[in-house]
Amino acid sequence: MIKGDTFLSLINDDQESGQLFKNYQFIEYLEERLFRKYEPTKAPGLQFFNRMDEWLKNVASTEHQIVLYKLISKIFFVGEEEFNALYRVAFNEVIIPWIIEGANLKFNAPDFELIVHFPINETFLN
Repeated sequence: MIKGDTFLSLINDDQESGQLFKNYQFIEYLEERLFRKYEPTKAPGLQFFNRMDEWLKNVASTEHQIVLYKLISKIFFVGEEEFNALYRVAFNEVIIPWIIEGANLKFNAPDFELIVHFPINETFLN
């Protein structure tokens, strides 16, 4: 795990209280379980701690860097598994009802399944 200079200086400067290091342990857990799967920057060589260090450099004061650092554990994370779950929910709860309503389909129609598959295939293949 590569950690940048900004991150290391924050941790080293906080040796008295140790609060930032305690937060680091949780962030390290999040990095291992979630953050390294971050889809928009998922590529070889892009590591979370490098991205975090660049993010911390967006503000000049150490106080603001500490605030940003503490916010990391509050990040709402959306990875591949979460996106897939979102796609499934959107398909089942939004797209299918929209197609059924748009095509004026009736559930009790004898060929309902055949009829509903055509608009679905047209929606996703075109």
